[in-house]
Amino acid sequence: MTALYIALGILMGLALIFGIFLLLIKPRSPRKRPDATPFLGKEYAHRGLHTKTIPENSLRAFEGAVERGLGIELDIQLSADNEVVVFHDFTLNRVAGVDKKVKDLTAEELANLSLCGQGDGVPTLKQVLELVDGKVPLIIELKIPGFDLSVCPKAFELLDCYTGPYCVESFHPMALNWLRKNRPNVLRGQLSSDFFGHKEDGS
Repeated sequence: MTALYIALGILMGLALIFGIFLLLIKPRSPRKRPDATPFLGKEYAHRGLHTKTIPENSLRAFEGAVERGLGIELDIQLSADNEVVVFHDFTLNRVAGVDKKVKDLTAEELANLSLCGQGDGVPTLKQVLELVDGKVPLIIELKIPGFDLSVCPKAFELLDCYTGPYCVESFHPMALNWLRKNRPNVLRGQLSSDFFGHKEDGS
């Protein structure tokens, strides 16, 4: 009788090991990837279609891109009053000639600046989305100062209601991790560069 119990124990152990093995080798159901089709085969205007007289990341630059059917890459960050604004550098020196950071001014104050001396102010993401209105695809770069991810949920208060094609990218891995956890169905991309040579302003 003891030998029978031992044999049964061995068989049950082998069955358990075999079951665990099957679970380990079972192929996982592939996660449905976001559709990248709307972004393929397009030419893109980096920070809008800007020229010597039309500043980058300005409403006129975006309007010009839309008129020519070009996709648009743009950059977003937060103002002092937590509005999502469209601007590349963290500082205003290069484009607006002001020795302050974007986060130091309100959206209204930023709108009243003159980008590149051409009279265009810093637009909000809301204004850009209303202008583009799904006519061309958007590539939206999240600008993350330090470890502050506040721009992510604020941006999606607007993007969740936007019906046009867009994807989101960032140099900051924490931004991509936030997207993976909170908006897994949004197409996202990790930007990279020479870590030590990369400069936010003007890069």
